[in-house]
Amino acid sequence: MIDKIIMDPPKYPEHWGRPPLKQTRDLVPLPAGFGKGSSTLLKWITDKMNEDSKTNHPNKIVVNRDHFFSSPEFPDCVSKNGEQAKELILMVNSQLEVEVLAEGSIVTEDYRTDRVRIFVDKDGNVTKQPQKG
Repeated sequence: MIDKIIMDPPKYPEHWGRPPLKQTRDLVPLPAGFGKGSSTLLKWITDKMNEDSKTNHPNKIVVNRDHFFSSPEFPDCVSKNGEQAKELILMVNSQLEVEVLAEGSIVTEDYRTDRVRIFVDKDGNVTKQPQKG
């Protein structure tokens, strides 16, 4: 017999309201210790965090974005469309310079922590894990 593991959903700030009911079927890391969820949920969370930041809401959640992306890799982007992967990365950290390049493209070898290169196949899908650098 297999036991079910029931996990409580993350507790979002009450003033954010309910998260979106319709969501995409992907799985991406979420900021602020919310675990993993859809990119729809990621966008909702980042939008709410940005609204709170702009209005200086007393219950705003402050996240060090560099900590959230402390790993240079973005494994949840593999096999996604390159432009969608770019949007996903920029949704969380708009300060990054994100380039979508054809697999095998010639690139400079300088290392920059503010740049992410996404390599795609002929169909435009990500072939390997995007990395800062």
